[in-house]
Amino acid sequence: MARKADSVGRLLPLVEVEIVDDDDRPVAPGSFGQIRCRGALMARPCAESAGDKRTEYFRNGWYYPGDVGALDAEGYLRLRGRTAEIIQRGPATVFLPEIEAALATHPNVAEVAVIDAPSPRQGVEIVAFIVAHGGLQHDELARHCRDRLAPAQRPDRVYYVDTLPRIAGGKLDRPRLQSLAQSEAVRQGGAG
Repeated sequence: MARKADSVGRLLPLVEVEIVDDDDRPVAPGSFGQIRCRGALMARPCAESAGDKRTEYFRNGWYYPGDVGALDAEGYLRLRGRTAEIIQRGPATVFLPEIEAALATHPNVAEVAVIDAPSPRQGVEIVAFIVAHGGLQHDELARHCRDRLAPAQRPDRVYYVDTLPRIAGGKLDRPRLQSLAQSEAVRQGGAG
């Protein structure tokens, strides 16, 4: 594990795991894609009715947990995020948690959340919500983004908020962030 510190470890021998592309074709070792797994000890969906949401995670004998990862030739698995946290911007695949991590490295960013929002112009926009401290200036944040993020990763809109909305248990309320992105009640700027 010391040599593979960025991994979650080796796979269990009783579970078969593959990393596949959007067409369910296995990708090369070390390449990122959608994780799917199967095995004798894995649970099957309890209900097979067409309306049961649990069945959408099972296809052709495989379970798709909604995670993105890479499996190297030695059997170590690296996780990158959830499929819901990935957007396509032109030819670029963008992982929203990577943007959050880059923004969080700014010393005057206390908290950050990044979502995608529909855009009539681009198809999808990247929207960042920032809880700032220490007098964060927007041009300073824009420079920080240019230094750490590729053009396709840079937020199209930045909202400065006092707090991030949360649901029970402290989890981010992403639907509320989607609503806020449509509101003019927050101060906004672009970070390109």
